[in-house]
Amino acid sequence: MPIDNDSANSFYANLAAGFQHKNVPAISSALAPGFSATALDGTSGDAKTWADVVKSEFDGVNHSNVQFKVNHVTPRGEDAEVGVTREFRGKNSKGQTYQGTVDTTDTLTRHEGGVRLKNSRITGRNLSLDGKQYNIAVQPQIMHLVQGCGDDY
Repeated sequence: MPIDNDSANSFYANLAAGFQHKNVPAISSALAPGFSATALDGTSGDAKTWADVVKSEFDGVNHSNVQFKVNHVTPRGEDAEVGVTREFRGKNSKGQTYQGTVDTTDTLTRHEGGVRLKNSRITGRNLSLDGKQYNIAVQPQIMHLVQGCGDDY
């Protein structure tokens, strides 16, 4: 059965719940074997690296709201290419209010009876800190791979 809009929206609703509750095991269980992710600067990582970034992100921020908006789904056999916008807002450990979006092109696949994230590539992001546009310097590591908004303001 191809991955359609309903399957993608259900997958991202569950992923958003994992982010909302800072549940790294739930987020990690959404990843397919061989998962890879690529940041805007071309830095890439695997599932372990991604989980480490998520843990680090959760140490530095408090998400008051996380949502994923599915922009398009293009089935490709058992996989699907999905354009996604993640919207988030909250406070960092310094008490600063942040909000923003991260756009990704993801590949979803069917694995063990469910939909899993096989690949995620950040294609754009827009962030503000205390209401002012915030530009992230290109990092030599992938600290900002997932959200682009860690604790190193």
